[in-house]
Amino acid sequence: METKLILFANLKGGVGKSTLTNWAAVNFYHNTDCSVLVLDGDMKQQSIVKCRNRNEAEYKGETPWEDVPMYDLLPMEASNFLNKYLEVIDGNYDIVLFDVPGSVESDDILNAYMMADVIIVPSSHGDMDIDSSNEIIEFIRNTVIPKRKAKDLDTQVYWLLNKVSMQLKSVKEIIETAETDPMFEGIPLMKSYIPNLPAKAQVSVNTVDFGEDMEFYNKYIKPWGEEILSIVGVKSLEKA
Repeated sequence: METKLILFANLKGGVGKSTLTNWAAVNFYHNTDCSVLVLDGDMKQQSIVKCRNRNEAEYKGETPWEDVPMYDLLPMEASNFLNKYLEVIDGNYDIVLFDVPGSVESDDILNAYMMADVIIVPSSHGDMDIDSSNEIIEFIRNTVIPKRKAKDLDTQVYWLLNKVSMQLKSVKEIIETAETDPMFEGIPLMKSYIPNLPAKAQVSVNTVDFGEDMEFYNKYIKPWGEEILSIVGVKSLEKA
């Protein structure tokens, strides 16, 4: 298959881009035949790289760490993205997930968006999160999509409710009005959602597998991962 590039994008920190990128990658790696690469583009935080290093330091299995099956991970300066992607990555992986920096003010970042087949905008239910999501969606709608369309490239954009409580009235209102809210016109809300993390998952992000958090994974991450797979046109091993 052709390489599919998926971005998780938002201008606001703390909305869960890095965690979602990792979860999606773990899900794709273990539940499909796809080769998977994650690009950690937030060079200030390098959250995913730090998690992988921590996972290695805490690893106590019998299999040598370098032989443990896991997705590939590469730190990526935005300024190096375009050349690196075209020369080394494109065509060598089935799925590439890019945890992009929370800024769209440079041509380097625009290049990453211009290569993306799927863009997912995570947002919680708070006003600041919604406003930030609106800003990035406006950028995608007014800049990225027209530029890609001029090159006959399709761009699929979705927004995702992340770290939410479905019991809240504000969350229910967002879901009820999603299709008619002009702020998100043409940007569908994903059917799956991610609730607030269980306490254990908040302090331990596993870049290898889902470890002991299988109940949370099976209830929320797996169906969300299936939805993304359907978007990019890939079947899970269970459905192949």
